[in-house]
Amino acid sequence: MYLNIILCIWLFSCDISTSFIASTTFRISKSKTHINKALPHMAVLDAPVDSSTPGSSTSVSGSIKKIPIAEQNWQVLPDIWETLAATIPNKSMLVDPIHEGSVDLTFQQANDLLTKGAVALQKFGISSGDCVSIFSENSHKWFVAEQAVMKTGACNSVRGAMAPVPELRYIYDNSESKGAIIENPNLLKSLYDAGGLTSVRHGNAKFIIVLYSRDMSSKELSDMIGNPVGTTVMTYEDWIASAKDDKFKPVPKDNQAPATLVYTSGTTSSPKGVVLNHENLLHQVFMNSFNRNMNNKFDPWVGDVFVSILPCWHIFERTAEYFCLSRGTQMVYSNLRNFKSDLTKWKPHFVIAVPRLFENIHKGIQANIRSMTPAKRKLVGAFTKVTTAYVRARRTWKNLLIRNKAPNIIERLFSFIASVALWPIFKVADTIVWKKIRSNLGGRVKTMISGGSAIPMHIESFFDMAGMNLIVGYGLTETSPVICNRVAEHNIMGTVGCPPPGTELKIVNIDTRETVEPGQVGVVLARGPGIMKGYKNNEKATSEVMDADDFFDTGDLGRINPATGDFIITGRAKDTIVLSNGENIEPQPIEEAIAANSLLVEQVMLVGQDKSYLGAIVVLNVPELVRRGFIDPAKGKELENILGPTPTSTGPAGDVEILRAESKLLRENKELKEALNADLLLISSEFKSWERVGASYPTLEPFSTANDQATMTLKIKRHIVTNVYNDEIEGFYKKN
Repeated sequence: MYLNIILCIWLFSCDISTSFIASTTFRISKSKTHINKALPHMAVLDAPVDSSTPGSSTSVSGSIKKIPIAEQNWQVLPDIWETLAATIPNKSMLVDPIHEGSVDLTFQQANDLLTKGAVALQKFGISSGDCVSIFSENSHKWFVAEQAVMKTGACNSVRGAMAPVPELRYIYDNSESKGAIIENPNLLKSLYDAGGLTSVRHGNAKFIIVLYSRDMSSKELSDMIGNPVGTTVMTYEDWIASAKDDKFKPVPKDNQAPATLVYTSGTTSSPKGVVLNHENLLHQVFMNSFNRNMNNKFDPWVGDVFVSILPCWHIFERTAEYFCLSRGTQMVYSNLRNFKSDLTKWKPHFVIAVPRLFENIHKGIQANIRSMTPAKRKLVGAFTKVTTAYVRARRTWKNLLIRNKAPNIIERLFSFIASVALWPIFKVADTIVWKKIRSNLGGRVKTMISGGSAIPMHIESFFDMAGMNLIVGYGLTETSPVICNRVAEHNIMGTVGCPPPGTELKIVNIDTRETVEPGQVGVVLARGPGIMKGYKNNEKATSEVMDADDFFDTGDLGRINPATGDFIITGRAKDTIVLSNGENIEPQPIEEAIAANSLLVEQVMLVGQDKSYLGAIVVLNVPELVRRGFIDPAKGKELENILGPTPTSTGPAGDVEILRAESKLLRENKELKEALNADLLLISSEFKSWERVGASYPTLEPFSTANDQATMTLKIKRHIVTNVYNDEIEGFYKKN
């Protein structure tokens, strides 16, 4: 029997593995307060550095393989780069193959550049207490610029270059910036066509530095915007060169001083400037770890590679960069277009991303499996069941599951025996199938980290079967961000782990604010060195989330896993849908189940506030519409071209009106409506009776950052979508 299974698996394993990346389009939670009292984390691995593989440094300083983090006395972020420039000066730090050819900066070179940048900023009068806005996307120049600002003692206010221009102008004013560093001439022109950059406190921007000038000179850039009075416009190159041979003037190092302002786009209507100081950010550097024991193989060390894909101005990516780079890793900048090839070329040790990326990898594999012959699909299903049984047995005897109580000795024994019995099949499958899937991520990933929003359980289960070490971090911009995370040795799927050292979490009743018992759901509160001091110029908003004991109200609902003490995030208090019968519904788990189990659904948002039942706004999946015959292949190809490669992030590449016209035709398709509603009802029937979805409004237009229906981390802005589809929502409730 084993031989038959092996032969059959071999036939389709190549189908699965070869399409793993190619078929994927990246569209891109005890009644007492918990305090993790472990010792500070540090990288202390002694594995040799392989300089022959892609991603390794071309020069290693001595035999240094670890950076003793706990021994450092860093007071501000730029202290890190001074230390590493002195310790591993010739080790590669920043590789940027997507801007101006291939850039490779060592730790010494990067530190020299940011120091020159700081000198030039000091000439503009930037000093402690000032602020400089940075509106740009990920690049080595972005890193140099934001650390140069911090080195002067000033803070930076950050946002992406693709954010709406009115929002950027609001951020510049609200942050009380003196000058700005921006991505390119197009953004410069857009800002000045809209009225320029001014703040009530400082007036016109004293300077504007353009990181990528596209061969335009500083004078040409200034002429393009009419040479605004009092504003010096410079290219990045002229800015660095203006430091000349001048020396940096040391400034006081205060870890309580603001380091950055990060503006939350969130699901609220107006952005708030989260003030994070150096202590907040350094707490993440010192106290986070991917390990429970702090010194094993899953944390970064000198010579490891981290491929960066998330936006640099988002606090999750930013803290990940500080954390990895402080350990002496090499960071390679990537983007959606190059990510697949970069995985193969650079063979990263760490993949840090939002759930959407992991979901799309999974969807690509599942779509390929569904295209196989019926016999192969059945074998895949049987194989998955066996592997799932093995994984569950292994997790049971190790007490790595969400349960009301830990397994007793008898249950552990039987689970151990079951895992031993299933191991041979699992091992063969791992060699033939799962290993091939791992190789498509470069073949040497130590740890994958998901953050930014909740990751569906079926995605976690898949990567667990594939032998990928996927852990989850939890937090918010206001918490800089990690206040809870899983670790490799205690990786319980469905949880967000435990707080790092120095951070306290507690679950309280939503009304009484009293601490609840383990297992009961309540609001998650957090306190510790990573928590912000407040919102910029917004005392009212600050007082609404910070209590008298300095606990921050996350606005998330959660509970504690009684069997292990790990935290579980169950939803958002503010996202709760209250039906007309008084039943409270957390939409996120239902939405995740629908998106995972209906191939017709690309995105979904539930509605039903004050209604008698749930409804859904559904973004349809074009390839599935073609496969099931609801649209012909030619039309499907046209729609795919209009949507483009990244419709949820940058928006559709073509005419949205065509999508809207085709959506109208699809809504008139009775068979499609019946198929979609049947999917929604079947999937939601797994939940409580009042959580079943009884109506839908399908569309082809995605919830995206371009139409302001999603945040930059692709969370759906519920209030925006509800307003956009208000008439349609009211309409389908009347019809149903």
